[in-house]
Amino acid sequence: MKTLALVAPMMMLLMAGLAAADTPANALWLAIPSIDGSAGAELGGERGIAPKTGVVLAVSARQTAAGDFDAVRLGVAGEYRRYWRGDARWSRIPGLDRTGWFYGARLDLGTSRLSMGERHIGTTLMAGARAELGYRLTPWRGLAITALVGLGAAIERDAAGRLPTERHSVLGLGLDVGWMF
Repeated sequence: MKTLALVAPMMMLLMAGLAAADTPANALWLAIPSIDGSAGAELGGERGIAPKTGVVLAVSARQTAAGDFDAVRLGVAGEYRRYWRGDARWSRIPGLDRTGWFYGARLDLGTSRLSMGERHIGTTLMAGARAELGYRLTPWRGLAITALVGLGAAIERDAAGRLPTERHSVLGLGLDVGWMF
């Protein structure tokens, strides 16, 4: 009888959690952030903070040089997203308000380590910002496919301060596949 008294409330909490999970509040995805043949990946996650609003955190690693030189860039990004047309036409999750068209603002921070064989040549630091426009669809269960385009700017400088700071424009194109839960 004691076992039933402990199991019944736990089952009720589990069932309530499953019922609440019908409309996902989070998303997790993997993106390959390179179209130039370099190796790399970005792992991102989005947390719903209000209806039609999400906050994104992403971490990335990619090889940014090849041949005689080796360079690895590690980065972190934060983003604010606002969905203005929730419950998208192609969404298969009823009532989900974080699908369809969205706009966002993204901040990126990164560092690259350049080497030639075993010899360390230098380290660079990067900071960037961009405005984004995208579309997310959920065609099957929690599967999420998101396409986006972004425009912004970045600043990159030598960590040792020996080289001048570089400023450049950034055009971001993205397609990621993930899961909403």
